[in-house]
Formats: sequence, C-alpha cells, structure tokens
Amino acid sequence: MSIATEREIAARAKRPIRFGVLRQMIDRRSDYLYVLPALIVMMIVIAYPIYYTIEPEPF
Repeated sequence: MSIATEREIAARAKRPIRFGVLRQMIDRRSDYLYVLPALIVMMIVIAYPIYYTIEPEPF
C-alpha cells in the first residue's frame, strides 16, 4: 500500500475519459448520415473521370 500525494490524486481526477474513434463515430452516426449523400456524389464525380481515363482500350 502506498500513500498517494495530492498531485497524483489531482492528476487522476483531471484525466478525461477517452473513447475510441469507432465509439465516437457510433455515437455521432446521425451526423455522418447527413453528410453521406454528399460524399457519395463527390466520389462518383471524382471516380467516373478517373476510371475512364485509366481504363485500357479494347484491342
């Protein structure tokens, strides 16, 4: 058994509880659902020209 100093006790009390990134995303899933349609449209607009630029020509 050890004696904790006041600084150690204060340092433990001030530590915020941290959740993982996945947990934060799950908690804020409605925010991501609002942005999802815009992200899908952006991916289509970006991916379509890239695909047809890289696509090999048929022989």
